Order: sequence, then structure tokens, then C-alpha cells
Amino acid sequence: MQRLRVWRKQCYTRLYNSLIHEKQKMNTENLEEKIIQFIASKVEDVDPATIDRSSTFETLGLDSMDRVQLLFDAEEIFDVTFDDDEAVKKFTCVGDIVDYISKTQSEEKPAEEE
Repeated sequence: MQRLRVWRKQCYTRLYNSLIHEKQKMNTENLEEKIIQFIASKVEDVDPATIDRSSTFETLGLDSMDRVQLLFDAEEIFDVTFDDDEAVKKFTCVGDIVDYISKTQSEEKPAEEE
């Protein structure tokens, strides 16, 4: 009977870990899509289907003030802080924002799980 309980607990643990891994993988994949949709909602006269990681702010028609506003809005929506001024100054495309938010959120997850 004890072996059955141990085996059942191990199976549940494996299943739970597998589901958590899938959820995290899905969140990472969806994050890029959500960020692109967010950026598409902020730019005018650009077909959202044409926006991808390589889309530069210049091609999206965003000047420096638009970029600052975009980052302020992204902080609220994605619950991140763009506190590394040097990194933010180097942002030139959508992929830079995706990478920064993804990295920031993945660094915060272990602290939340404790």
C-alpha cells in the first residue's frame, strides 16, 4: 500500500511539473505576440500584421517621445520597469522590447514562486 502511495505521489508530481513547464513555455510564446499586439495598438497607419521582432521604431513612425510613451505604457501593461537607461537607449526595434520584458519577467518568477 505504501509503494502505491509513493508511486501515485511521484506520478502526480511529474504531471504537475509537466503542466507547469508547458504553461511557462506557452507564456513565453504568447508574450511576444502580446507585446507586438500592444505596440500595434500604439502606432498609427501601420498594418499590425506587418509588425514583427525586426520592425524598427523608425519604420513604425515612432519618434523619441513616442518611444518614451510606449515604454511608460509597457511598464504598466507588462508590470516591468525599464530602469536600465543604457539598455533602453539602445532599443531600436520591437525585438529589443520583447527580449527585455521576457528577461525581466523570467528573472522575477523564481522570487514569486517561493
